[in-house]
Amino acid sequence: MAITGDQLENTISPANPAVRLSSGGWRSARLIIFVEMAEHFAYYGISSNLITYLTGPLGQSTAAAAANVNAWSGTVSFLPLLWGFIADSFLGRFCTILIASCLYILGLGLLS
Repeated sequence: MAITGDQLENTISPANPAVRLSSGGWRSARLIIFVEMAEHFAYYGISSNLITYLTGPLGQSTAAAAANVNAWSGTVSFLPLLWGFIADSFLGRFCTILIASCLYILGLGLLS
């Protein structure tokens, strides 16, 4: 069922427009850029050392360690879809970034 132009105008509510001076801009962009940069550093730092850690101190075979790293990498690649759905449906983007960053830091702390 397609939405016509008249129906689209009725769904858009101009009652609460965003205030340009207090929302968005470079302040928000800096937060998102910093979080993404920290996430990429953590991801590549962990992924480069994870095989060594799994085969060394944990005593896994190379095949089991590679399977675990592949499962971890796939999970990390899939989670943005889940968080995107949660952000769009329930929390909002900045609250989601804050919650996901706290969970990421907690996970990194548990791995350390």
